[in-house]
Amino acid sequence: MERPNLPVQSARSSFNKLAADIVASGVVLPAHKWDELKSVCREVQFAARETIFESISTARHILFIASGICAAQFTLSDGQQRIMRFCTKGSVCTSVGVLYPSPTSPERHDAVVAVSDVEGLLIPFDYWQEHFFNGQEFGRYARKKIFQNHLHDIDLIRIKTLNRTMESFQFLKTHQPCVLRHATRKMISQFLGITPEGFSRFLKSNPQLSTFVDE
Repeated sequence: MERPNLPVQSARSSFNKLAADIVASGVVLPAHKWDELKSVCREVQFAARETIFESISTARHILFIASGICAAQFTLSDGQQRIMRFCTKGSVCTSVGVLYPSPTSPERHDAVVAVSDVEGLLIPFDYWQEHFFNGQEFGRYARKKIFQNHLHDIDLIRIKTLNRTMESFQFLKTHQPCVLRHATRKMISQFLGITPEGFSRFLKSNPQLSTFVDE
């Protein structure tokens, strides 16, 4: 089997991690496509708790997460904050609400915040969208990533519909255990849909679960 063309990069760079993820997905890009992709991407770093995409501004990029954890956070009409989903290493995310705003549902305007220190790549949304709809190479990768997000969201909807704290906690424990180790208890409670005090009572009632949560 012929070795796929990979861009020459430091093994620690975010772009190299994106390249490895593209190849792992079964997509092979010719050399000039690697050069094109590299030319439009920008490597970025965010500190823990830093806002990556604000809900009040238009998101113009897709973020590929090379390392770290992000959260899609939105504010309800009563001022309470909720976390819709966590995004971990190898995921792509953006602020969907501001790309496709709904004037009748302002709470859908989510922000993306760094849960831990994050390294990644900003990919222009216009570039991603063009390849998503029309691309034969990088477009295949973009479609696979969105499909993976969609499958993840189906599981999330099923869990959230149950509205049971234990099932939501078990979802994180099974699928995203790194979130329990690195997110604050306040952020975890925002995902579970309960208050931090309620989360403390939940852990007290289920002491065997406390070992999975960072103090």
